[in-house]
Amino acid sequence: MSGGIKGVHAQDLQIFNSRRGLRIKTATGRGGYVKDVYISNVTMKNVSVGIVFTGLYGDHPDDRYDPNALPDIQRITFKDIIGDEIKTAGSVEGIQNAPFKDICLSNIQFNVTSEPFWNCSYVGGFSESVYPEPCTELQPQIPHDSPVCYSSYVSSTCKDI
Repeated sequence: MSGGIKGVHAQDLQIFNSRRGLRIKTATGRGGYVKDVYISNVTMKNVSVGIVFTGLYGDHPDDRYDPNALPDIQRITFKDIIGDEIKTAGSVEGIQNAPFKDICLSNIQFNVTSEPFWNCSYVGGFSESVYPEPCTELQPQIPHDSPVCYSSYVSSTCKDI
């Protein structure tokens, strides 16, 4: 079983000439968690897939893992992202028995060169000011009176060093 990662804040990223822009990957058998991640102010150019979440990564370091362990992926916020020459805006694929929850996309503008723009399954979340418009699972408006999208927590607790 994997451990977990929580409370990650990254900003001012530049991604050029890459297969993947922002990527979170896991698989059944990993267990563990990824939660409370906030990534903002990202610039991308010439990227195959701008945003990637996959619960089907399928790579394990050895044969001694629990094939039934399910990861917990929740409260991931991507905000203030621009991209030019992006082939596909996003691929957000959770796990059937452990859907990714509270994925929040805000103020994202991609110049996308092919369709479909988004591919989503086993995921739930929110969005606002995202172009091209994300898949149905991510279209509900961000609830501004709730910490579900993590931005209010980050703003009040994270300080520049």
